[in-house]
Amino acid sequence: MKRGRFREDLYFRLNVFPIAAVPLRERPEDIPLIAQHFLKGVARRLAMPDLRLTEGDVRRLVRYDWPGNVRELENIVERAAILAVRGRLRFDLPEAESIGPVEGRRPQGEVSAGATPATESERRARDRADISAALALSKGRVFGAGGAAELLGVKPTTLASRIKVHGLTGVGRPGGKA
Repeated sequence: MKRGRFREDLYFRLNVFPIAAVPLRERPEDIPLIAQHFLKGVARRLAMPDLRLTEGDVRRLVRYDWPGNVRELENIVERAAILAVRGRLRFDLPEAESIGPVEGRRPQGEVSAGATPATESERRARDRADISAALALSKGRVFGAGGAAELLGVKPTTLASRIKVHGLTGVGRPGGKA
């Protein structure tokens, strides 16, 4: 504003209420839902309805540090859709930047000095969160095309037993939603 690059009246209109936005790297649990939202939009624009996120895709996206925040995620998802072969997304994430830990996490197979492995309760909480996110993306549908099992890359019966183990309710059965 002082340099004359921003209108003073607009600044004061926007400065009514401060909004703090948490960077995407600090909320990895939101990444699957945001990525699915972007994927639906690009699939509609490109007329490619068979595009789906797999469990591996989600793990890769969550592991990445997202220096470009949500806009970078949107661009990566769009690029993956454009490069998709027979409905299989190809994520082009810069490997050098994806090796940094996200909120205490480290990429699979990488061990650093003083690193502590996740406890069983932490692992179970992460699995429960992943299943909940997949159920939210699939609107509660477990089985069939677009179901949570497909998103996670597991058999529907396996997912159904994991849902039971984690005490999650309101899930779909073969042939429909709950």
